[in-house]
Amino acid sequence: MTDLQNGNIVNTGINLPQVAMANNTTLQETFSSEEIIGVIPNGVEIEHVRIIAGNGTSTIYRNAEILVEYFGGSVGEWQKKGGIVQTDNYTYDLHWDELNGTQYLVKLKNNKPIKK
Repeated sequence: MTDLQNGNIVNTGINLPQVAMANNTTLQETFSSEEIIGVIPNGVEIEHVRIIAGNGTSTIYRNAEILVEYFGGSVGEWQKKGGIVQTDNYTYDLHWDELNGTQYLVKLKNNKPIKK
């Protein structure tokens, strides 16, 4: 297992998963995109949350240094997360960057209509 510490990759001896499951959460800010009609409101539940890279996984988060420059924190604290928002008509796959429980740069990765 490797980890990024002070800008250097070091062996920590800990076996972490490449992707880790996380608790469901809520969307902290209303999300809008040209790809969807309307918005996904803040406070909606995000389910099936997974940590894709960064803290808690064995996958080094390549964008962490840039996020530290813009938003603070340290490289080892940042996480790339993804989760699902389901409405009556659509399922949305959202990805975001997270530092200490705060969501940054939410992106829509996929949206599918629900077949009725």
